[in-house]
Amino acid sequence: MRLDNRILVCGLARDVEHSISSEILRMCRSLKGFREVHFYVVESDSKDRTREKLEKLRNSTVNFRYISLGNLATAIPNRIERIRYCRNKYVEYIRENSEKFDYVVVADLDGINTGISRQAFESSFTSVLEWDMCAANQTGGYYDIYALRAKGWCESDYLRELEVKSQGLNNRQLFHFRTALIYDRMKKINRQSPWIAVESAFGGIAVYKSKLFLEADYSALDESALRQCEHVDFNLKLKNMGYKLFINPALINSHWNTYNINRFTVVRRIRGLRRKISEKLS
Repeated sequence: MRLDNRILVCGLARDVEHSISSEILRMCRSLKGFREVHFYVVESDSKDRTREKLEKLRNSTVNFRYISLGNLATAIPNRIERIRYCRNKYVEYIRENSEKFDYVVVADLDGINTGISRQAFESSFTSVLEWDMCAANQTGGYYDIYALRAKGWCESDYLRELEVKSQGLNNRQLFHFRTALIYDRMKKINRQSPWIAVESAFGGIAVYKSKLFLEADYSALDESALRQCEHVDFNLKLKNMGYKLFINPALINSHWNTYNINRFTVVRRIRGLRRKISEKLS
């Protein structure tokens, strides 16, 4: 199947020397059926050979571009603010080249998208549903609760809830509270399920109509939102403008990963025990 769309893949890169080449190759293979595929990567603060790997990709991959912003951590010490700044760099690029792309695929490049495929992407573009953004799903359970806002599922920032409501809880109570707040929400969504309307989602990959980046960016909605996920701010702006955002259950980009495997109590307990042992030995 050939899909007559021009795709731009955007993402951030930091200390991803071990995953960046395979991630780009996997994206190339998965998007092979489209008319044009371009890449634009924003790198900052890497202490490994990420920039060297990006330069090799620029020389070996058609339509691959990147920028390196150097060491931002000193000037922007807050991690979320730094991520907002970096994401807004690819927003600037999209706006300067908006006529060249029909859709933008925002993708994590740290190794999360091991399950992405051509079939997964095509499920979005062959859907009869009218959509402006669709986010990925994982067979082991949708993991990205931080970026999720959906009525009846996750309607607020779990980190803020955890900070406010965990005061005074003992270790056992805190364990169960975190389970309910985070891991019980990592529900498994059958890939054949109907699309799920959301106010925000990500999950490692999200596909947007390129025109949406002319309408919004990743800046915080207001001062009270400075600490929340940057995807939430971007998506809520779009939702408030009337755009239609979904999770596409067939857009599978991962199966089991380091996040959704925590749905299992035994895994969390083992990881917690390892952390305690590591702290004692350090």
